[in-house]
Amino acid sequence: MNPYPARILLLSSAVLLSALPAQAVNWTNQGFSARIDGFNAKETTISTSNVANLTLAWQSTTADINGVVALLEDRGKIFVASADQNGTADLVALNGSTGAELWEVDDYYGGGISAGAGLVFSPCSNGGDDNQEGLCAYDQKNGKQKWFALFACQCDFGASISRPTIDGSDIYVEYGGYSYDENLVKLDARTGAVIWSTQIGQDNEFFGANSGPAVAGGMVYEACQQIVVYQETVNGLCAVSASTGAVVWTYSGNGTNYDQSAVSVSGNTVYFAQVLNTTSNPMLLSALNAQTGALLWSSNGNNGSNQNWFVPPTIAGKSIYWLDDSATLWALNARTGGTLWSTANWGSFCSPNTGWSQPESVNGVLFITTGCSELGGNYVTIFALDASNGTVLWQDSEGSHPESSASPMIVNGGLYSDCYEVCAWALPGGSARRPKSR
Repeated sequence: MNPYPARILLLSSAVLLSALPAQAVNWTNQGFSARIDGFNAKETTISTSNVANLTLAWQSTTADINGVVALLEDRGKIFVASADQNGTADLVALNGSTGAELWEVDDYYGGGISAGAGLVFSPCSNGGDDNQEGLCAYDQKNGKQKWFALFACQCDFGASISRPTIDGSDIYVEYGGYSYDENLVKLDARTGAVIWSTQIGQDNEFFGANSGPAVAGGMVYEACQQIVVYQETVNGLCAVSASTGAVVWTYSGNGTNYDQSAVSVSGNTVYFAQVLNTTSNPMLLSALNAQTGALLWSSNGNNGSNQNWFVPPTIAGKSIYWLDDSATLWALNARTGGTLWSTANWGSFCSPNTGWSQPESVNGVLFITTGCSELGGNYVTIFALDASNGTVLWQDSEGSHPESSASPMIVNGGLYSDCYEVCAWALPGGSARRPKSR
């Protein structure tokens, strides 16, 4: 498809984004808030009645973005974890009104990003030193590194660092890997100083780190591997005091090891999604009391091959939205776990592939970025669904790699999503235009 002339995109951007409300909220964590609940309750511009009118406002054109791993917004800037056309991992800042690149650093080490306090945080290797792995903080204005916190030496073993979660002036991140214990760390976001570090894993094992911690009510929740059942260390969920780092409770479920997991929290309930390591590899979503770890209910999903292991459930009011490994999206009653509706209707053109994102909820609409196969090609498709029944209200797609895992952002009247580059859609009126292909 031919690209749109630059003057048309710029005019569209100026007209559409000028209609957006003054910025009132920022999207500083993957999953929106530190709870990783995927729910932006302050967004009321886009609704079920007008979402079909979303129109492309701008598309970034920098060669430093080649498929999107993570998206954030803070203070009018868009921050993108990606890779450039040479495959080098990049952290890129864009102007939120035009999509123009502001700066780029190539020390991003995977896992994910967060933003706040005038900084952007990402796993890094301290200037390309493979023998050092930790967390970097970059100045939002110019991308200059402000501090580096060393966690682990990669050496010959390899390590892994989760996506960080920012909560006020604090950053929480998990690290571990082969020949490393699994540790949850709290740092001062302004200086990188370690406030506490707590071991939550043992025996050279590292499970669920890339899902990232969820923080709420003075507690930090993260998958861990230190629960002993019948003299065997198995995987579960750890709840840690945010102030002291002490482990408050652990949950092991039925005591069965599982491969990967993700967690989010709302109110006094923690929602824990996991893949059990059994013959049938069942997907399981459990609701736990956030203060005690007591099991409230569990719900099984379908199994498949889409590798949706790191997709946290989304909680919006009385409903939970959870994507299982068969690319079925479930809407459940938050109190009981009962099914409200489910759908795997992504259109005849969309054969489920890998890389489906956490659903994001605003004002009765669910947005989800999916990896689809169409006519032999791989596409990132952005869907908007009616949260009350799963009906598809709007969609747009364009060629990209199939393993995109970046959740869309819906903030301050605009939608931002992976479209191989980064695309912004806005109201009012008009039909959605397909972004240009590469």
